[in-house]
Amino acid sequence: MVRTSNAKASRYVADRVNFKGSNTFGENEGKFYIVYSYGKHFILYLYDKTTNEWFGSEDKYSVSTSKQQTQLHPNKEVMYLPQKELKNIINFR
Repeated sequence: MVRTSNAKASRYVADRVNFKGSNTFGENEGKFYIVYSYGKHFILYLYDKTTNEWFGSEDKYSVSTSKQQTQLHPNKEVMYLPQKELKNIINFR
């Protein structure tokens, strides 16, 4: 797993590489690549490998999480959904 700053992590997110940032991490998990903030309870970004689609959280949590969302953006087209819907994608696809 690559260790990096959040400011440099977007390239790892875009390439779907496992990384550990500052209170963030990205992991390949089966059909998905998921970027988390402060643990697995808050998804920043989700990539569905079967449909080649990026999803992001439209939910706001804190100022630091909003900053992470900006820093870790995959630089691809992203569909923003509530956390509940992101978790449904993982559980039901």
